[in-house]
Amino acid sequence: MNEHAEEIDTALAAPKFVTYLGRKAFAPSFPFYLGIGSDNELFDIPTFQHEYTSEQVQLTVRRLLPLGMETTSVVQVPATSNRLEWLEQVGKSLRRRGS
Repeated sequence: MNEHAEEIDTALAAPKFVTYLGRKAFAPSFPFYLGIGSDNELFDIPTFQHEYTSEQVQLTVRRLLPLGMETTSVVQVPATSNRLEWLEQVGKSLRRRGS
């Protein structure tokens, strides 16, 4: 994990400013901070779909590299149409402060 992971973890768990999504009128209605984990754990977290069609979906992942380079890959991730189920799965996958 990144050498600054704990510092970032602490800052995101207790932000000094109000968080919003693009405009102050769009405060997040879901947990803004989900936790920390390894890059590989990202692919265990389900994506949320309003119209659930499959247990697995394909997502395109772009990773930024030094010097402005990037890599692109397509990965299979679990899917769910239930927000509570999604939050429970996130809780199992990522470590939160104090847990």
